Amino acid sequence: MARWLSREIARNSGVGATGSSPAAQPVCNAASGQQGVTGYRVTYDYHGQRDTVILPYDPGKKLQLQVTVQPLAQ
Repeated sequence: MARWLSREIARNSGVGATGSSPAAQPVCNAASGQQGVTGYRVTYDYHGQRDTVILPYDPGKKLQLQVTVQPLAQ
């Protein structure tokens, strides 16, 4: 199951003042004297859980999530 997380993603900034706005930050690594963006560190909130991932592309304004559902163990 996939859901769209439609929130504003701001490049080069941290999580918003409310703590609920996802943010994308370029990740730069130097290799052989070259510098450049190698990925985007994206922090998002989903149902009260905050997670951070590094994506190889600029996610833009929407981030597609894969959501899995498991029954609770009794």
